[in-house]
Amino acid sequence: MSYLDDPRVFLATERTLLAWIRTEISILAIAFILKKFGIEDAADNQGQLTLFIIILCTITVILAILSFIQSWVSISKLSEREIPGPLAKPIVLLAGLVSILISFGATYIVMSF
Repeated sequence: MSYLDDPRVFLATERTLLAWIRTEISILAIAFILKKFGIEDAADNQGQLTLFIIILCTITVILAILSFIQSWVSISKLSEREIPGPLAKPIVLLAGLVSILISFGATYIVMSF
């Protein structure tokens, strides 16, 4: 990927994954706010609002999966000298898997209210 033998490349990949997770959380927060406060105020547009919330939740799950895949591919292309420690790679991949599980769980919670 980089041939720099510099751990900053790994750390940039990690920051990118965390930025995607932050974006997913923001989208889920918007979906939750719309579900909690938007349906009561717009009773005649309830079907359209529910569809929009479903689309937001679906986008969140897709983003979680794609960001995990992108991080996995990027990290797998790095040499051992570019990875800062023995546990760095598994921890970042675990964070990606946890974000996928949280996205599915939050989607279930948003849709069940």
